[in-house]
Amino acid sequence: MTTCLAETIGEDVPGILQSFLEENPGYEDITLIPCHSPGYGGSQYEGYFAALSAIVSSIKMETEKNHLVNVITAPISPADTRYLKRMFSLFGIDAVLLPDLSDNLDGAHDPSYNRLPHEGTDLAQLKKMGGAKFTLELTAFHHKNSVGEYLSETYGVPYERLPLPVGLRDTDAFLNTLSRISGKEIPDELKKEREGAI
Repeated sequence: MTTCLAETIGEDVPGILQSFLEENPGYEDITLIPCHSPGYGGSQYEGYFAALSAIVSSIKMETEKNHLVNVITAPISPADTRYLKRMFSLFGIDAVLLPDLSDNLDGAHDPSYNRLPHEGTDLAQLKKMGGAKFTLELTAFHHKNSVGEYLSETYGVPYERLPLPVGLRDTDAFLNTLSRISGKEIPDELKKEREGAI
């Protein structure tokens, strides 16, 4: 993450990282992700998507087609993320969530302290996003750092932007989209939650 000073003087952070890797061949298996984050360059919401975009555009993707569905979420709580994962599971959809903070920020107590969180979506899964069959971007706003647009333009992964499933209208739209993607009917468990109004 850059600072205001690095952005103001025009530091070539990606170039610096590339030079580091060239000068230190023992680190070629490490993925370095530069993210432009000037304090004067937009809102926290825009910065959030800039970080997600930096992650996806910095990873060397595996382009072989797979059955996964990419899910890009606006800032939501760990509990909301966990509920989304449950919905995908009920439809039998294997989703790659970016980000997935559900267990790292809201997990059970671990008796042994881990300095680095080890739950969530790992790098191996993120690399498969370039070959996914579909991308869902869950945000009500169009923004310049759209991961869905990037994956579509760069790797040909079709995408759709939907509002987060909050409220009856947007939840219905979300579940109908999952039904279309999976080719399955909306599960009874979710219909009961909605009282059959879907």
